Amino acid sequence: MDKEMILWAIVFGASVLLEMFSMQLISIWFAAGSFAAFIVSFFQPFGVQIAVFIAVTGIMLIATRPLVKKLHKPAVPTNHELDLGECSCYRRYQSGRGYRQSKAQRSRLECGFRRRSKF
Repeated sequence: MDKEMILWAIVFGASVLLEMFSMQLISIWFAAGSFAAFIVSFFQPFGVQIAVFIAVTGIMLIATRPLVKKLHKPAVPTNHELDLGECSCYRRYQSGRGYRQSKAQRSRLECGFRRRSKF
């Protein structure tokens, strides 16, 4: 095997491993480009291999961009930032039909939040 073949095999393996760990379609384009460059490395010099790698990676990026935009869901805005440092206390009260619970938000100190000692 030539050095170029080994290089493209390493780039392919690294990009596939990176894609497996990220699962966000970050490096799948590089895997396709490096695979195409690996195939071309049997017949063409290194300059052509680089051109094929860049071309296939660019084509894959352009072709899969609409799919990525379709699959990407924007985050649903919530007001969870307002509840940081708060806790919820439930109180039980008796009504005519039995016990019910009501939720009241207060600070941690009012809810009886205390740190546990090490002893």
